[in-house]
Amino acid sequence: MKSENLKPVILIGFGRSGTSIIADIVLSHSKLAVISNYTEKYPKNKYANVIRLLYRNKLYNIQGQKKQINKTSLINKFAFKNSEAYRFHNFVNNIDFGKKFLNDVSLSNTEAARIREKYIQIAKYQFKERLGFKITGPSKIKYLNQIFPDAYFVYIQREPLPNIRSLLKVGFYQDRKHDLWWEGNQVYSKKELEFVKLNKDKPELIAALQYYKVHEMHQLEMQELGIENRVITVKYEDFIKLPEEQIDRILTFANLEKDKSIKKFMSNNEIFNRNKKEDYYFSQERDKKVTQIAKNGV
Repeated sequence: MKSENLKPVILIGFGRSGTSIIADIVLSHSKLAVISNYTEKYPKNKYANVIRLLYRNKLYNIQGQKKQINKTSLINKFAFKNSEAYRFHNFVNNIDFGKKFLNDVSLSNTEAARIREKYIQIAKYQFKERLGFKITGPSKIKYLNQIFPDAYFVYIQREPLPNIRSLLKVGFYQDRKHDLWWEGNQVYSKKELEFVKLNKDKPELIAALQYYKVHEMHQLEMQELGIENRVITVKYEDFIKLPEEQIDRILTFANLEKDKSIKKFMSNNEIFNRNKKEDYYFSQERDKKVTQIAKNGV
């Protein structure tokens, strides 16, 4: 397999923004290799990718999915499914991949080629020519573009109030919500850092700042590289209204044809709106403050 043919489809977005359901649909495409739950479990073993053939082959196609999307069967626990697999990313990139913006990390051509080869192995041992994966939090567009100058980025956005409240309620975030979780060299200004110190008892405001910063860095890195033609924005709310239309947009953008595996996944899984209709998410006054910070910063 030639590295120039990998053309990965990389889904990015703020945590809890709808990336899981959209990624599960797109990455069920039969032409895409995926970074999987088995890659996460065995990050150093390239042969773990062959396990895909036990679940997806010419005779049958068992598609795993994230538990938070819909009810799952017992076999889903063992099924081959896409994963953010940060143990793998950490191992391959030799860096704290999930927590860092990586906005100031420059790779030599040799190092970029070494890392790229590890990702190529995923596609090779899944017998695919292209790769797909998702990353939430800091987009790392600038960093990943050094490894994949032919990548297609699918940038998923969700309205700030439901997105931020969903983040605050999820289990993994509970020990992180009183301080900055995502870090980067000179990403936050002195004013922003001081704001965090003064509002440790208001986790929704800290989350709103990080929402703003993640989206701001998405835009800055994309514009700095001049790769707007390789980034498509998909709003979660638009996806919920017209899921097939938005998935078709993504496929067309990434030069992928319509696929029966995607059709099967969508027919087997209910897609419903997780943006609850409520008068206020926090309180009338606090909702205004959270929205202001999420959209404009502090």
